[in-house]
Amino acid sequence: MRKITFFLAAVLTAGSLMAQSIERQVVASAGSTISNGSITMDFTVGELAVSTISNGSITLTQGFQQGDAIMILLNARVLLQGAMLNSAVAAEMTDAIRTIVPTTSPYTDMLTVDAGVFNDNGNSDNIVDWVWVELRDANDASIMVDARSALIQKDGDIVDVDGVSPITFEQPADNYYAVVNHRNHLGIRTASTIALSTTNTFIDLSSNTASVAGGTNALASVSGGKFALIVGDYNGDGQVQNTDINAMRALLGTAGYDAADMNMDGQIQLTDINLAARPNNGKGEQF
Repeated sequence: MRKITFFLAAVLTAGSLMAQSIERQVVASAGSTISNGSITMDFTVGELAVSTISNGSITLTQGFQQGDAIMILLNARVLLQGAMLNSAVAAEMTDAIRTIVPTTSPYTDMLTVDAGVFNDNGNSDNIVDWVWVELRDANDASIMVDARSALIQKDGDIVDVDGVSPITFEQPADNYYAVVNHRNHLGIRTASTIALSTTNTFIDLSSNTASVAGGTNALASVSGGKFALIVGDYNGDGQVQNTDINAMRALLGTAGYDAADMNMDGQIQLTDINLAARPNNGKGEQF
């Protein structure tokens, strides 16, 4: 055993001294590359596990076909009108439901966080809720390139599942439209594309309406001279309508983490209808 160990160490040392590199190769029973001139697809037959798995901070790729991972950063700020209604601080949201926000995202990727992420930090970095963030194609904003769950802090900063870091996407550095959605607010999309790369570039979508598609029709004016996503979309169809209000009526008097809790205080009451949803009746997403 000692001889084998010595031999391996010697080979590894020699290899590192020679500074050689080996191109990535695939050995498989079958596979090919197909191209139509604009799109190229590589495939390998016989792989049992080929998916990409991510918890938001660590990404695991599987299978023979491995690309070069580039993690681009999105450091964005938005505000939620509903969470501003009960806030005692200008330009800052309430975190009243922080203790009942689930550790598993309510969105389709079902990312999870450590419960400690929802601890009280005593400052504007407290987590308010989950949001859903999308990257859209620069040439066709209807095409979603990537999407993921993220967290939003009291000051509106959108952060990763560690509760503090900018969110990442495994995409090439390029120009993208950014979209932010919340479970009972109307989503917004940037008015123009933004250059995303490994550089931490900050964009504030709460400071003025010109930064968002639809301008004043897409955002609500809130305290501190800021602008926020419009509350009232209970069923998540991109519109605030009587159907949202009628569905909320059936839940009056209940409590918990529910989309009917428009002002995000943990209670479903008439104030959620009269002060949140009803004033926005008839409004819709602008993208």
